[in-house]
Amino acid sequence: MTMQFTDYRANRTRRYSGFSLEDEVNYRASMLMVAPDDYRAIMAMLAPLGAKREGGNFHRNHSLRVGLLASEIGDYTFGVTPHAAKALFFAGLLHDVGKALVPMCTLCATEKWTEDDKKAMEPHVLDGFRMLRDRFDFTAHVIARHHKTQSGGYPAELPPSPEWSSRTVNLIEDYARALTIADVFDAMHRVNSGSGGVALTEEQIKERMLKIDPLVEELYRGGVLVF
Repeated sequence: MTMQFTDYRANRTRRYSGFSLEDEVNYRASMLMVAPDDYRAIMAMLAPLGAKREGGNFHRNHSLRVGLLASEIGDYTFGVTPHAAKALFFAGLLHDVGKALVPMCTLCATEKWTEDDKKAMEPHVLDGFRMLRDRFDFTAHVIARHHKTQSGGYPAELPPSPEWSSRTVNLIEDYARALTIADVFDAMHRVNSGSGGVALTEEQIKERMLKIDPLVEELYRGGVLVF
């Protein structure tokens, strides 16, 4: 069965009228002055996700949308600090790179997952961490936490942090919190067993999102999370 998805970005007034998803990502990268070598490396890391689902770039496009949304959350939550928007752009784009190592049968499942499926999925966080840590070390530590605060969160143990300042460690936690919100919001627009096999209404999504993090209410009020 093909995974169905409600494209919330297409259903709202687009920030950049006429832009495709990839156009938006490219434009955001240029506005954040992402180094060309870094951007090429990120896109190369995302490429394997395009082959991980029948029917095209489902998982890759999820990562592109999360990169945009996480960066927008960074803009709103951390003000004009360019580091936040850029760091969350990187983290959103790369948060699922470890899924390149997850078996296709698990990533393509649209029915209720088995316990084996859940166990097969969990390593993607630390696999992603290991793939990133040599080049994007800060990003690696952010993505290591993006499933940690959810119910039944994982991994059980986080990788030890380098001897960074307390401010840097706090930023990692703050950015991981924003990344989790972006990831979950995008995922709630899928039609699968988690949605009861039907598309959730935006009111239902908002109700579920408000249970995740107190910051969510502010993001709705500020128009970052929108119907």
